[in-house]
Amino acid sequence: ADIPRFRRVVVRRPEIFVRADTDSGKSDKEKKSVTAPKLPTLIIDDLLVSLGYLELADAGGRVQERIPYLSWRGSVEAGPVTRAVLRDVAVDWQTHGSRLDSLFGEVGLDDKGVHARNLTGNLNGNPVKVSGSRGWDESLDLTVSARGVDIREIEALIRQRLGFKAKGDVDATLRGRPDSLVYEGVFTGVLEGYDISGMTCRALIGKKDVWLEDLAGNVNGATFEGRGHFDITDSRAVTFVLEGDASGINLANGLIPGETDLPQTSGN
Repeated sequence: ADIPRFRRVVVRRPEIFVRADTDSGKSDKEKKSVTAPKLPTLIIDDLLVSLGYLELADAGGRVQERIPYLSWRGSVEAGPVTRAVLRDVAVDWQTHGSRLDSLFGEVGLDDKGVHARNLTGNLNGNPVKVSGSRGWDESLDLTVSARGVDIREIEALIRQRLGFKAKGDVDATLRGRPDSLVYEGVFTGVLEGYDISGMTCRALIGKKDVWLEDLAGNVNGATFEGRGHFDITDSRAVTFVLEGDASGINLANGLIPGETDLPQTSGN
């Protein structure tokens, strides 16, 4: 039969509750696996939603995602593979502690996961751009560009602990699984109390350690090239070691944590 098609749909104050299916013939492990929600097959050329509420629950009724506020303008092609074009969307994503607004771009759902293409907008008031995917198995493959973003906001959004304190501008790729993440990119901002400028590196982020390779950039006015290791076992007391070549070192610029009364220096 022909796929139902609507030219324009306007929805005000919808409350949507989605619960995962169960299958008694599957093992406990299979029952717990997350898959794409089953959506009716239809096409909406222009969908306008205001003051929406959305909850996604697992088969046992436990809430997995809650969005108490949703404003949407865009188009949708729903079915086994779903494609949505966003033309100004705002979301209060309560379960991630994230507020997203002015969203434009494309989002898709299929049997592998969620996919974003040239998705731009604001994360808690800061501009971001994202392309890539997050699998139902919690695998991650993203290209991210963000300005003025706190690392805690990224952790909340992707639900993956990075374990260190940072805030600033980043252009990077993130790839990984629940137990590890590989970061490659450029960062400018504040990292564990240090002023960082144009720092490029490749980082392997695990549950207890962050290993840095091909590290190059500016740290509190000093130029550095090398590698490093962060122990993030206790996120309140991160320890780290950097090894490499540095130039333009001025100890008075706060290069030694906890030491505030150091002389002016210049050296390599």
